Amino acid sequence: RMADQNGEVLDAMLALLDDPALRVRWQATFSLGELSSPQALEGLRKFLPAAAADATLRTAWLSSVHRHAATLSLDLLATAEG
Repeated sequence: RMADQNGEVLDAMLALLDDPALRVRWQATFSLGELSSPQALEGLRKFLPAAAADATLRTAWLSSVHRHAATLSLDLLATAEG
């Protein structure tokens, strides 16, 4: 998990979420979901609108965020209450 320890690698992975190739964005979503970094979670959170618009990316996103479900749920509730 080099990206958890190396900011440059993590930044490169986050940039892949904007790649024009669907397969690259798909793999980046899965890869970021394996990390424990708060920055990776934030990247996945920001990628949600794009992922929601495409069935393949939506599946990848939902599969990738299972490790962060509690945090995302609390964020969602805080947003709803805010």
